Amino acid sequence: MKITIAQLNPIVGDIDGNLKKTNDVLAEYGGKTDLIVFPELFLTGYPPRDLLEKPDLIGKAQFAIGKIADVSKHYPDTGILVGVPMPG
Repeated sequence: MKITIAQLNPIVGDIDGNLKKTNDVLAEYGGKTDLIVFPELFLTGYPPRDLLEKPDLIGKAQFAIGKIADVSKHYPDTGILVGVPMPG
């Protein structure tokens, strides 16, 4: 099994920018590795602290996960592990 560790530096609160970084890694390594692992809470950045109390942030994060799922269809043999907060 080939595992790619995407040790990147997400920006706290920049879901769109962090999603772009995710897509860039998928474009480069998707189909060439079995699993891509991103850091803890990559989409929101870490630590998100009080940003987690903002419903808009959680909604944007959920939307971004949907976008990653759409892109992942192009790489059916590559698993993606990315942390994201879920609505409570």
